[in-house]
Amino acid sequence: MDALRDIWTIFLRELMHYRRNRVYWIAQIALPVLIIVFVGIPLGQQVSGGNYASYLASGLLVLTVTSGAIGGGFTLIEEMQRGFLRPILVAPVARTSIVIGKILARTLLSLILVLLMILVLGLMVDLRIAHPLILVGTLVGITFGFVGLGILVAAQIGQLEAFRTIAAFITIPLYLLSGMLFPIADMPLPMRWAATVNPLTYAVDLFRFATIEQNAQPLLLSAIAVLVFAVLMTLLATRAFDKRLTG
Repeated sequence: MDALRDIWTIFLRELMHYRRNRVYWIAQIALPVLIIVFVGIPLGQQVSGGNYASYLASGLLVLTVTSGAIGGGFTLIEEMQRGFLRPILVAPVARTSIVIGKILARTLLSLILVLLMILVLGLMVDLRIAHPLILVGTLVGITFGFVGLGILVAAQIGQLEAFRTIAAFITIPLYLLSGMLFPIADMPLPMRWAATVNPLTYAVDLFRFATIEQNAQPLLLSAIAVLVFAVLMTLLATRAFDKRLTG
């Protein structure tokens, strides 16, 4: 029961932080809208009669979730070094509770953002919630995975100012090799091979099926890949965070 209470406390604390950040919410919605208006719709009309805009929009949902999630991992280490977590760390609170509480808050925020984006982008392109359970399940899995990845990376870095650069070097290839922006089938063969071991490939495929009912991979395979990635990153992140505190 104590662990659940600790997780709930961290969860509420994180939600309060994001609730006050109005610029964050506006930027998270405005950027995908601009991409669809200036890239997706014009390019879709030239290439595929407008279908590309919907294809791109479903990928941008994943981009929003993952970019916010990995940044959430960064803030945990940042808060620790600046002393914001000191009252929590000196209390008898399990490190696992801190990590899970932060991940759960990020998951709820990601869900709200995705729903808002579908509502807004759905006015411009064919984007809807066709399979809500798949959408929510994938969102939870990929949020756990990328918050964990963010904590894992940040815990290894002495200077947090370098985090965003290093995180970009890690995530940009994952984005480009996931089918988020263009089909994997159109990639050169070596890139297609790389895409098969990219966990984001399977998350994008599930999101695309959940919103525009298109998928290139077997759904069960994609679900297993996302689940394994989420569990692995959460375990590694908890271990890395604890090591950072005691090291």
